[in-house]
Parts: sequence; C-alpha cells; structure tokens
Amino acid sequence: MKYEIIDVHTALEVVFKNFKWALLIGILLLPSGVGAVILVLLPFQSILIYNKNKRYLIDMQTGKITFPRSDVENSIVAVLLCAPYWNLMRSKTVTADQIEDMRLEKKEVK
Repeated sequence: MKYEIIDVHTALEVVFKNFKWALLIGILLLPSGVGAVILVLLPFQSILIYNKNKRYLIDMQTGKITFPRSDVENSIVAVLLCAPYWNLMRSKTVTADQIEDMRLEKKEVK
C-alpha cells in the first residue's frame, strides 16, 4: 500500500518566497549579465522547486518514505554552505527504521 500526500499550499509558499528573492537578485545583477541568466532560469527552477516540495510518499511495502529535502534540519556547516537553498530542489528517501524523530507542524490556512 502506498500513500501519496500532495501539499500544494506549502509548495507554492516555498516557490513564491524563492521566486521573490531570485527575481530581486536577478534584477540587481542585470547590468553584469549574470542577472539575465538568473531571470531566464528562474521559471524552470520554480517548476522544479514546486515539484519537489509538493509530494510526500509513504510506501508501506518497502518501508520507504520520500519527502522534500527542504523539510530536513541542517547543521551550522550546512547552513553556511547554503544547503537549505539547494535542498529546495531535491527530495530525500529514507527507510522507516532510519527515522528517530518526527514532528508534524500544523499551519492554519486562512
């Protein structure tokens, strides 16, 4: 049995936050030419971030759980290396016996 949870609200929240900052950086760097590259790649990056952050998968037969890497807590070193940013575009699969602690944070949508 497999359970697939689609969290559109949170995925869109993550995408819009990244889009806002990347757009600002792209506009500021436009004179250097780097900004143009950022602005061209931004829609593709946004689609990738959305697809990686909307889906949680629990496979009871294999005992594997797949979730967005943006939900992974990071060490100080990872934060300094910008891992939280790069993790927006990735997912992670673990086996159920690898999980030591799990929290479900409930956000009210208004």
